[in-house]
Amino acid sequence: MFAAALVMTGCNKSKQFKVSLTLDNAENSTVYLCKKVDGKSTCIDSAVVVNKMAELKAATDDPQRLYAIKFNMDDECGVFEFFSENNDITISGDRNTIHLWKIEGSPAMDILLAHHEEAMELYENNIMAHYAEMMEAGGDEEKISEINERLQPIISEYHAYQVDFIKKNSDNFIGHYMLDVCKTDFDIALVKELSDGLTNESEFSNNVKEYIKEYPNIPHNVCGM
Repeated sequence: MFAAALVMTGCNKSKQFKVSLTLDNAENSTVYLCKKVDGKSTCIDSAVVVNKMAELKAATDDPQRLYAIKFNMDDECGVFEFFSENNDITISGDRNTIHLWKIEGSPAMDILLAHHEEAMELYENNIMAHYAEMMEAGGDEEKISEINERLQPIISEYHAYQVDFIKKNSDNFIGHYMLDVCKTDFDIALVKELSDGLTNESEFSNNVKEYIKEYPNIPHNVCGM
């Protein structure tokens, strides 16, 4: 079902696509449209937000290309990443809550955002609440240990949920992208297993293969989020 939805993307026959923004709390701010190629981010357009509106344009490219909206060219955090699939895109939200922005026009993003919203509801909000509880515990090691004991089964369920999504999308770049994002959260044996299960190639599956190849020589930790 997911693969079928993605086959229909990239139907914009023009040589460029538009990204139309409606943003609160961003008046007179400059927004940048960047794309990632081989892990490097390059700015391809910019605009100033006027009356909450801004429009950015980009030449059509690989439908699997990952883009980002930034307010600071050098910032790799606090950005909104998305796939356009060469379709005209509309994005709306508040500058102060980028993680809650809405996007329309990309079937791939419909799938990813639905998954993200479900993950937040089922696991991520609960996980973050446990981390907040740990912070409130200060240096109380006994309390922190008790919270962590409650937390670990939730993290395990969350990881299983992500693995299931990757397996269901092993034949398209959405699953590949998710594995690329999550690879440092998983044990390397699991990353290898999931990578072997991908049925075709993409930039993201190649990133995972490179990670596996370089794993013995790079700093790594299996983490909860």
